[in-house]
Amino acid sequence: MLRTFVAVPLEEAARAGIAEHLAVWRRAGQRGSLGPTVALRWVPVENLHLTVAFLGATAERLVPRIAEALSPVAARTAAPELRFDAAGAFPTAARPRVVWLGAPAEERWFGTLVRDVRAALAPLGFTLDDGRPIRTHVTLARVGRVVGEEPAARLALGELLGRLERAVGEAPIGSHADRLVLYESRQVPGGVRYAALAEFPLGG
Repeated sequence: MLRTFVAVPLEEAARAGIAEHLAVWRRAGQRGSLGPTVALRWVPVENLHLTVAFLGATAERLVPRIAEALSPVAARTAAPELRFDAAGAFPTAARPRVVWLGAPAEERWFGTLVRDVRAALAPLGFTLDDGRPIRTHVTLARVGRVVGEEPAARLALGELLGRLERAVGEAPIGSHADRLVLYESRQVPGGVRYAALAEFPLGG
């Protein structure tokens, strides 16, 4: 079995811009009151993407059929310029578990893409609607630990999120969305590597 997902990758220049922000944010977290009370697991820059659908365990024999289903969806989907100018946390800033970078201006475009992909893959047995709101976002970090759930740790995380929001508000990051990709997620020593199984240009 393969572990797969569908995503829109970010351009190299966009990943480089995010990497610059991440370096500043990490230093801010280390200098501030986060200390040992909060553990943030930062996503490697090369893994940054917009997740469209997480398929999970996938039989290898289904890959050609998934590709056949995704191709027409990509062909009829516009290829917009994404503007990442927002940041936040899921499920809430008060109790963050995931820190994200967002492109809210393209949420209608992204929502349509997500729903079209879900509909295309449903006949193959994939039930992908988890009931959560659809957000045009890139996961930057996961909150691994907040010791004791104490207010000081929550306040420190809130301060870091504030820095993220101000940074991208002042210097948004652009990325052209040019393709839809079916990825395999592979466990490797030291982390996870994504391998493209099939790619589909947006807009035909």
